[in-house]
Amino acid sequence: MLSFAFTLTFVLIVVQPDRGAEKPTMVDICAGCSMKNGVGYMRHTDCNKFVHCYEDGDSKVIGVVQECGPRMAWDQDLLTCVASSTCAAYSGICASAKDGATFPDSVNCRSYWNCCNGYPTKHCCSDGQ
Repeated sequence: MLSFAFTLTFVLIVVQPDRGAEKPTMVDICAGCSMKNGVGYMRHTDCNKFVHCYEDGDSKVIGVVQECGPRMAWDQDLLTCVASSTCAAYSGICASAKDGATFPDSVNCRSYWNCCNGYPTKHCCSDGQ
């Protein structure tokens, strides 16, 4: 009769957070936000996103990162999402590219930029790509 012996070894690695490092707070992402009636909006580093700032009941300012829809970018002057071709961070990538040229999105690996008539539009990748 055959008998098998299995030895299981578990390794547990515990990583302790750096207690000396400053952690960003939600208030930080709303610093400098112009609030009106307890609500304000801030530009995000990704053109496709913005920060919705609001005061909670305890006089704290909370910031929530929101994302514009496909092929849209945040316009801080209009306080709304607009066509992504107006996004200054990406407006130059298609200046000398041929129509149909594509470029990866440096922020989101699930999307890319497609050039048409010198303007970029943001597209989402299909599932599995």
